[in-house]
Parts: sequence; structure tokens; C-alpha cells
Amino acid sequence: MRGRNLDLWQAAERTLRSAGVERIERFDLCTACNPELFFSHRRDGKPRGVQGVLASVTGDVR
Repeated sequence: MRGRNLDLWQAAERTLRSAGVERIERFDLCTACNPELFFSHRRDGKPRGVQGVLASVTGDVR
């Protein structure tokens, strides 16, 4: 936590590491800051109140 804010990236990484995940890739791409790559309701003034996450498990699972 940073002040009253939760660092979701850090929380997810800690959870994955505690579950034994060794390889974690992080992409610091902001949908609002990259209009050439992403559509953004937040950037375009259309609040939706949703959050998205993508995770993939490949290889052997212990």
C-alpha cells in the first residue's frame, strides 16, 4: 500500500510469487496514455467502472 492506495501490480506479483510462480512478465502500458494502441473510456471521458486482467499458465503446473 502507498498511503491510501493499493499498488495492484505489486499485490499481484507478491501473490504469484508466494504461489511459486517464478517467471512473471509485466507490461507497464497505460490504456489512457497510448491512444495509438488502445481504446480508453477513461481517456475519452466515458467512465465504465471496470477493470481487466490477463493471465496465462503454460508448462507444468505443480
